Amino acid sequence: MAFEKMYNRDSSAPAIAHEGRKLILSIDDDLTVLYTRYKLLSAAGFAVLSASDAVQALQLFGEHTIDLVLLDYALPEMDGGMLADAMKTHRPEIPILMVSGVEVPERVLAIVNGMFARETAQTSS
Repeated sequence: MAFEKMYNRDSSAPAIAHEGRKLILSIDDDLTVLYTRYKLLSAAGFAVLSASDAVQALQLFGEHTIDLVLLDYALPEMDGGMLADAMKTHRPEIPILMVSGVEVPERVLAIVNGMFARETAQTSS
């Protein structure tokens, strides 16, 4: 956790006033992956927030104006599909890119791609 806080602290300051830069929320339980994404995306000119668990991710998602979410599917306390569903319920316009080393179920891809909301809206019409 100290490893993550070391660079997340630096990425939080630009998130509040990120001076026109797009803000990306990166979520992964692998701290090496988070750090690598942070370094690459920051070098490319993006403001980056990192979360290593779903609770932290939802907190950051609610507190900041996020432009894009990079989400790992295999998280320990809840899978990326459940987390994406929670995010899309509150802010469906935010794009979510599922990044995973395992196969992601079609139902999860439908949530991430916004198909779930469209199907629900069509069904209720």
